[in-house]
Amino acid sequence: MMGSDGDERALEFGLALAEHFDAKLLPMQVVELPQPTYNAWEIMTDPRIEKVHDKLRHEAQEMADRAHAKISQSQVSSSEVCLVEALYQTAWEAVAKECFAADLIVVGRSGDPAAASRQAQGLASLLMQSGLPILIVPSQAPASSMVPRKIVVAWHSSREARRALNDALPLLHEVESVEMLSYDSDTDPKDPIRRHALIEHLARHGVTAHSTAQGSKGMDIASLIFAHAKKTGADLVVAGAYGHSRFREWAFGGVTREMLLNAPIPVLMSH
Repeated sequence: MMGSDGDERALEFGLALAEHFDAKLLPMQVVELPQPTYNAWEIMTDPRIEKVHDKLRHEAQEMADRAHAKISQSQVSSSEVCLVEALYQTAWEAVAKECFAADLIVVGRSGDPAAASRQAQGLASLLMQSGLPILIVPSQAPASSMVPRKIVVAWHSSREARRALNDALPLLHEVESVEMLSYDSDTDPKDPIRRHALIEHLARHGVTAHSTAQGSKGMDIASLIFAHAKKTGADLVVAGAYGHSRFREWAFGGVTREMLLNAPIPVLMSH
């Protein structure tokens, strides 16, 4: 939990998934502390910074206490809400270091566009540094998607897509339908063969899936995926992150950036 308006929804999703999979929840409340400033002689820090830090710690503890009260009402096995301080590092760097004993990170995305834009850059950092799949939950995500029933996997033959598919396997076992959505594959003559092999691979893991190929026809790929998910009633998208360089994606736009910013339903992403 990062202190945004998406935290409550993310906690609800985390609780629902933990209950469904009989898993343990490891909740974290992160407090980002501003770096101390020094006086003109650079001998000692400005004493006022301690009051700022204490105020932020107090606010974070209040949020952690509210989260603990909500968790206590559930039947989920959970550790105490861990208060993580981020000093001389970003909140996202601190989370990446602390999530060493987890299978999945659940993060809420703010409903405020400006806050979501700032948050997306932090999520990108978390994707690159944590080594774990991340479930990004929009603050307005419907309750019906807390335990997904229909999943769309955004597929193209890349390391990132394969990583995301593998990370999502536990979820794929538990749903009504899995659809592999392959896009702009008409220039690759081997794509139908690969998709057939992929469906067989999933079947060996006990997952029944089918595949669909679509051309973008000028539509950006993220919008294509969102439109297909809406059309099919999917409540989760699985996608690989940063097939191109992170700088290129952020400077010129890309699938990862658009998913982090604008996905209308939860997205599970891996790098």
